[in-house]
Amino acid sequence: MKSFTALLFLLATAAPAAFPDGWSLWSPRDEAKPDAEVSQTGGHGGKGSLILKTGAGEQWIGCWTRTLPIEGGQHYQFSAWKKASAMPTARRSVYARILWQDENGKPVQWEEPAKQGYAKGTVPRAEPEYPPVHEGEANQWTHCESTLRAPVKARQAKIELYLQWAANARVEWSDVSLGAVAAPAPRKVRLATIHLQPKDGKNPTDKPPQYAPLIAAAAQQKADLVVLGETLTYYGTGKTMAECAESVPGPSTEYFGKLAKEHHLYIVAGLVEREGKTLYNTAALMGPDGALVGKYRKVTLHPILPFCFFTIKVNTEAFKSFILRKKGVTQQPKSLGEHLRKQRLVLGLRQEDVANELGTLREVYDRWERDERLPVVSEWPAIISFLGYYPAPEAAASEVVLKTRRCHGMTQKSLAKVIGVIHQRVRRWERGQELPPSDAKALLMRLATLPQCRFAKGAHFRAHAG
Repeated sequence: MKSFTALLFLLATAAPAAFPDGWSLWSPRDEAKPDAEVSQTGGHGGKGSLILKTGAGEQWIGCWTRTLPIEGGQHYQFSAWKKASAMPTARRSVYARILWQDENGKPVQWEEPAKQGYAKGTVPRAEPEYPPVHEGEANQWTHCESTLRAPVKARQAKIELYLQWAANARVEWSDVSLGAVAAPAPRKVRLATIHLQPKDGKNPTDKPPQYAPLIAAAAQQKADLVVLGETLTYYGTGKTMAECAESVPGPSTEYFGKLAKEHHLYIVAGLVEREGKTLYNTAALMGPDGALVGKYRKVTLHPILPFCFFTIKVNTEAFKSFILRKKGVTQQPKSLGEHLRKQRLVLGLRQEDVANELGTLREVYDRWERDERLPVVSEWPAIISFLGYYPAPEAAASEVVLKTRRCHGMTQKSLAKVIGVIHQRVRRWERGQELPPSDAKALLMRLATLPQCRFAKGAHFRAHAG
């Protein structure tokens, strides 16, 4: 087995100018460069270490770096010990990175083309590897280890050991190595996903049991891991996220834990978690023993993005318009479907969310948005309330009649009863076969502007006229 060990030929404690063989210090600019030291007696085993230190401020960014020759397609094990001082977010400030390069130090590509996404069919670049660096206790040694596969075209690996964006911080690295190892044994896992809208029940506790038969069906097909939907205890309850929030572990993880144990598999359930006064969109993992293995909160950084903390300041309305244009939304909608789609995307909602708000099925709402079907008159009041306006002109008398009925969810007969005419006249007005008298049209327009359900069933409109 070949092993390329990052040997630390250390000269003297706190010797900033004498770097070990092969190692160098990198920083994008001198004013942000951490202080570098080499300790001959430091390190996890007392064999020496590489040290980075910062002063006041958060401008610091720099790394120890070394390039090693490798064989493309081979597996390598990265190993290192690190000890870091306490800092606000150690995960974004202390990390290791490995860059795969060709013989000229240029980035290389993977072997297979992308199978999805905007670059489908193109061969992607081999992105940097970020071996997991566990935070551990402050000022205590922590071991970092990860097995990586080099791209076939790679001929060298560049190791980078970072300290950044932390004031008055210190990190010490030792026993850093990148050695060739045998390829890991293949591990086949059968994954099942369950797409379900748990519509029954109005309480969070009503939702988990609706997944039980589908989990059982997945188990019969020998699934090892079953992934459920997001915020599943919230869907269709009509309650707020806060009302549906629970502790994790809690009642839902206990229920799904029993199913995981019964079927001897793993289950991932999306829940609304409460910790004190804070709510989280959480994915909880239950194991075959029925216990909670772990949880992932959406606010947690992905391992491949240890340093992506940023703020964007833009004009909100301009940014919204830009996003809507990118999504193909008509800026001046004409049809009902265009109005619905624009409002939904402006609010950042899914079709399921809007359908639930309007009291209909997602499939029905989807047809409205596609202009494949018009809502019945009783469904219009909720739609107008969601939009905040009536999405059609009403200059013509026939359109005023239709708007009046839609705003209040009234049939032609019920509108005729309120106005005090026979329903055949309302039908002829709406079809444009007959024009209502000017006083009737004025009354209709006033009725259309009244709040929904302002008048009682069977009441005469002239009672509101005064």
